[in-house]
Amino acid sequence: MVVPLFADQSFWGERLHQAGGGLPPIPRRALTSEGLAQAIDEALQDPGMAERAARLGERVRAEQGLSTTVRLLEAAIPG
Repeated sequence: MVVPLFADQSFWGERLHQAGGGLPPIPRRALTSEGLAQAIDEALQDPGMAERAARLGERVRAEQGLSTTVRLLEAAIPG
């Protein structure tokens, strides 16, 4: 469950939802214990959500984001 608090969390929560790996983000101001419990139940009852989230996780890990970022920064900074 994504409950955005600041920065780009709303964007990434929505991207996760659009990719099928999660439900729509719950705005912090709209968060209630009942709403959160309902969203958790909904996610757990969706048989494909865990599978889709796992596939997304595999894709993210395969990107090697940190090493790619370091390589790009080193290439951009005159040495």
